[in-house]
Amino acid sequence: MQPATLRRLQEMAHAQADGEGRRVAAMQTQLQAEEQRRQELMAYERAYYQAPPVIASSVRQLQEQSLFLVKLREAIAQQGQQCEAYGLRLQEQRRRWQAAQAKAQSLDLLAARQVAEGQQRQRRREQKEADEFAQRRRHSGGDPSLD
Repeated sequence: MQPATLRRLQEMAHAQADGEGRRVAAMQTQLQAEEQRRQELMAYERAYYQAPPVIASSVRQLQEQSLFLVKLREAIAQQGQQCEAYGLRLQEQRRRWQAAQAKAQSLDLLAARQVAEGQQRQRRREQKEADEFAQRRRHSGGDPSLD
């Protein structure tokens, strides 16, 4: 693979990993906000039960209080489901981010290997040239005009 092509692939892979990482961060923030809403609903429910009881003056008022509690519990349950769904999406996004990071790291490793192999080839070439030069000097009897 050509070095320029590999560099471009590395840039693209790192950009992909960075984007996936930003999405993870955004989803974590969203999950925290959803969890905060759930905690607020639960705190509201606790406060409702801890407050002095309101004596219903009519059957209608008693029904409204009962309906309010049912709706509050439903809201808490729905918010819990929402948090769970966000948590699952966050896990999947983390997997995508990790896969993108692994791809970028493998391309980095490939590039490092190519550089190392190129350096090794260069050292061998230089050593071969030095050996050939020394061989010519030995065969020429050290005549500097052959250098």
